[in-house]
Amino acid sequence: GEGGAPLVVGVIRKVKRHKKADRLQVCEVDVGEDVLQVVTNAPNVAKAMKTVVAPPGSVVPRSGLEVGEAELRGVLSQGMFVSAFDLKWSETDTGTAVTLAGDEEPGTAVSSSRPLEVAEAPAEAEPMVDPSAFGKKKKSKKKLKGKEGASAAAEAPGGDPPTEEAAADGPPAEPDVDLSVFGKKKKSKKSLKKK
Repeated sequence: GEGGAPLVVGVIRKVKRHKKADRLQVCEVDVGEDVLQVVTNAPNVAKAMKTVVAPPGSVVPRSGLEVGEAELRGVLSQGMFVSAFDLKWSETDTGTAVTLAGDEEPGTAVSSSRPLEVAEAPAEAEPMVDPSAFGKKKKSKKKLKGKEGASAAAEAPGGDPPTEEAAADGPPAEPDVDLSVFGKKKKSKKSLKKK
């Protein structure tokens, strides 16, 4: 990194709920030479979890946010946890702190260009985690599908629909699209007249 502190591996030693905010949790995190107090809204933090901490003076890779110490509802937070998305290791923004699966020691510097082993879906190792992990995953998949669907729909009216879709839908699909377009146009003319 250029100037600034590196992102580091941290192991959560304690997790307690923030007294003044339901969604925030106060964590004690071992980052090697120091123990930091980090206030987070990541829903997946747990005692003994290994994650990546952006300490004060570091910069979050994706957003370029410079991390400092901050008081969140009256509790000091010495940095923040980052997600795989923040680290540019993943294109899916889960809103959760990244869970490391490797044997890195606390305080090990972390680079966005060298992804570490991440525990994404601990299916065999920790059955307890399954329901919530799968729940989150399903949601993110749906979001992706929605985006893809929307982009496909957006591309179609451009007059150059993907050939596969056209073949699958068959010719009858096209008149439907035209009618709805004309329907919309008629409506908009009426509303203009009213004005």
